[in-house]
Amino acid sequence: TVAATELLSFAGSDIISQASTTATGSSSSIMLEAPKISLLNGSVINTTNFGKGASGDVMVKADESVVVGGFNIEESDISNIATNSFGSGKAGNLTLQTENLHIFDGGIVGSGALSSGKGGNVRVNANDILVENISPLGISAITSTTFGSGDAGYVSINTQKLVARNGGSITSSGLSQGNGGNLSVNATESVLISGSTDDKFSELRSSINVPSPFFQSLLGLSAEPSGNAGNIIINSPQIALNNGGRISVRNQGKGDAGSLQLIANRLDI
Repeated sequence: TVAATELLSFAGSDIISQASTTATGSSSSIMLEAPKISLLNGSVINTTNFGKGASGDVMVKADESVVVGGFNIEESDISNIATNSFGSGKAGNLTLQTENLHIFDGGIVGSGALSSGKGGNVRVNANDILVENISPLGISAITSTTFGSGDAGYVSINTQKLVARNGGSITSSGLSQGNGGNLSVNATESVLISGSTDDKFSELRSSINVPSPFFQSLLGLSAEPSGNAGNIIINSPQIALNNGGRISVRNQGKGDAGSLQLIANRLDI
């Protein structure tokens, strides 16, 4: 546990817990607790496994705000809070609770499965959530992804207001045999998906995608993925899409696309 009475600030620094290829036990969990927490300039909070052991959970609690953004281009690092599995063990779950969550300039909050182990579940509880902009290293996102045969975990967001803009996204995806996780958003006021940056559209998406030649070579992936995409359910009084914003379910491989359910009093497109 790392705690502070006012502010926990990371600027190009890391807290990483790992379980090695020979480990059968889990890596340690990480808990951050402070009124304000910020990760900038490629800072990393991460639990990872490389073998049979699971990776630990990550828990972040900030009464006022959590900020995740920025990158270190020389080290190819993006600011992220994540749990990952590179082995057969399961990735840990990620829970983030705060009043205001701001993810920007390539920041990531999520979980990944890169082999046969399952991805962790991602739970975000925040009154106001803003995910925006991209970086040279990628999009800003709340995400759950599988690159291997292990299934991705689900993404669950509970908020008053969710805004994804200028390339910011909320995603559940897969590139191989593993199934994508379900994605649910409960917003008591509104959901806005808006705009794009450098042809990267803001979106709320569940998908199975054909991996790029780079990932096919790096991870030994087939050019035709076989996993099923997860389902999307969004429940909010007002849901709005504008300036190219998207909500979608799709499958570019052999499997099924997920279902899409929108529950709203008002839908603006």
